[in-house]
Amino acid sequence: MSTNDKKDKNEELFDHIIEYGAGRWTDEISPDNIPEEELSDQLNQKIDTMFSSARKRANRKRRFITARRIAAVFVVLFTMASVTVMSVEAFRVPVLNFIFKTTKQNKVLVKFQNEEKDPESVFQYIPIGYHFKQKRVTKNGDFCIYQYKDNEKNSLYIQINYNIDSNSYTNLDKTGYTQFKDNQIEYYYLEGSYNQLLWYRNKCIFKISSKLTKKEMLKIANGIRY
Repeated sequence: MSTNDKKDKNEELFDHIIEYGAGRWTDEISPDNIPEEELSDQLNQKIDTMFSSARKRANRKRRFITARRIAAVFVVLFTMASVTVMSVEAFRVPVLNFIFKTTKQNKVLVKFQNEEKDPESVFQYIPIGYHFKQKRVTKNGDFCIYQYKDNEKNSLYIQINYNIDSNSYTNLDKTGYTQFKDNQIEYYYLEGSYNQLLWYRNKCIFKISSKLTKKEMLKIANGIRY
């Protein structure tokens, strides 16, 4: 590296140090805390020039950061406005993916109302040992989830999303699921800590999540009356 390059690097580093120090602290320095000391007029002029230049740089940087923040807020507001004018159909699939992905981990982040009436007429088959715990329904009634528990506190969840068109179901994220057919119905199965069975029928999306076997979950699916 040449002498001039070294000089430029040192001056650049010095500028950064002064810029940081001036921008952060010069406005907070109180003259009362500084001991009086006679300085030459030439040195005073150099110091004033140096700190004035550094302060201008710091102010420019603050304005730049503020402008970036304003732009970011504008983008958020524009996105929110765009969502409000989008068709319901275009917005529906991401919402469905959100619901089913969150419930995949047994966490439902949707506002629900609880119902404690046992839906005996809905499910023709529930495995022995499982008892109805609760039914949770969204306020507009377009999504509900039934919970059953056995004596070992293992949960069985049955989710139903109503009035969904076939295109929305087709576009639903099914990554990781295995596809198969039973009784002319196409199912998607995912094995994990909670096995999951997903299918579409009569404009409804159904999903079962439990520690039960695929065979048992399929029996439950075949016994749902909707």
